[in-house]
Amino acid sequence: MRLLEMFRGANQVNKNLLQSALGDKWRGFLYADWEDKVPDWQTSNGTIFNETNLCSPTGQLVGNGKYSDWETLEQDYYQLFNDLKNKNVIRFSQLKKNNKVIHSWSLQK
Repeated sequence: MRLLEMFRGANQVNKNLLQSALGDKWRGFLYADWEDKVPDWQTSNGTIFNETNLCSPTGQLVGNGKYSDWETLEQDYYQLFNDLKNKNVIRFSQLKKNNKVIHSWSLQK
């Protein structure tokens, strides 16, 4: 008889394993994408991807990351962009609508 065992991690977990060596000083990315026709692989027209160390510095976004209304996505994107930029935790940001870049910003090198 075979027993099925589930994976058990080590008792001592390194919580910094996937964290940048820069820690909280690491500057991330912000991407937002909108398609008028919902792609087959997606459940909404638009999505915001916040790839920084902060989830949402001003609280919950109206669309919670997924959008069926362009104006709400655009508003949340600029609000989040400005918050992340003011906190110095972002190095690149881009907003696209139907594969056309509407807004792009990057940290000066």
